[in-house]
Amino acid sequence: MSGRFRYRLALYIHGLHKVCGARFLTHAPFFISHLITSRCNANCQTCMWKGVTEDEEDTGKILDFYEQAKRVGFISTVFWGGEPLMREDMIDILTHCKRIGFVCGLITNGYFLPERCEELSELLDFLIVSIDIPSEQLDALRGVEGIFTHATMGIDLFRQANPESKVIINAVVSKLNYRHLDDLIDYAQERSLSLNLDAMVSGPPDIDALRLSSSLERRVFSKFIVKKRKGAPIVNSFSYLQMFAEGNQDYRCHRNEIAIRVLPNGDLTNCLFPSCPIGNVYEEDLVSLLNKPSYRFLQKIGTRCRRCVDAGTVESSLFWGFKPEVVFNTLRLFLT
Repeated sequence: MSGRFRYRLALYIHGLHKVCGARFLTHAPFFISHLITSRCNANCQTCMWKGVTEDEEDTGKILDFYEQAKRVGFISTVFWGGEPLMREDMIDILTHCKRIGFVCGLITNGYFLPERCEELSELLDFLIVSIDIPSEQLDALRGVEGIFTHATMGIDLFRQANPESKVIINAVVSKLNYRHLDDLIDYAQERSLSLNLDAMVSGPPDIDALRLSSSLERRVFSKFIVKKRKGAPIVNSFSYLQMFAEGNQDYRCHRNEIAIRVLPNGDLTNCLFPSCPIGNVYEEDLVSLLNKPSYRFLQKIGTRCRRCVDAGTVESSLFWGFKPEVVFNTLRLFLT
């Protein structure tokens, strides 16, 4: 049994233990989804997060928050944006989180990856690179010349620096790229990369207009199921893919029992009432925030909501319910 296999199996078992503890004992979240910056060098039409709030510029406040989070039982964090590598202190934040024992991930558009990959390879347990089209057409889609070349080069350099790293390509399935998804599957397969496919999340009218029609979405996701059965490196569970192949988004959302989402200014988001954050993690005690009646109420009524269709929310909610296919698919994701 290789060291990589043992390490990833240990991560899975630890995560499963936290899920069981949170569900049956503590009822406390253990994962941080950290929108660390809303600044970005790209202009993606499907993005709802660019410019959402001002960034917290005091690195010390961010590090103090993670010290608190570790003490109260959080075990993992993923940094995203915006483009997290636009923060000059991103490496310092990751270094601190890694030192105190967090499992760390980062989502990037890949443009700055070549110049930061060596440092990142020592700090990340997983790297997610957003690539919606596997060619120079991505440059036009993002509004950034050279972004596809930079992302591909960055992935290669990152894996050279850490061959045992977990690298996942993420694509949002929309009218802008659905004709290119077969090529994206080939791109991932040729490079031994995992591929995560996200359905479009509801948003403002201009974003909703980019979601596939229900009939086309069913056909596209049905094709993904066939591709996955034939060995395509699609990491989504069959359960997730089937939801959209059948046009039936029937699940109970448990995101607020599993994770907290923190905005660039430190606001702890209230996903059902976005204009009313629970509080601010940089200004208030984290334990007090998690014990607020408003947060406990959010955890309770959030299970009635099915608005979010991203893989992170749906897959984690299905795992929380111990759906066997999702549990074993997640194990496979950790180990391969």
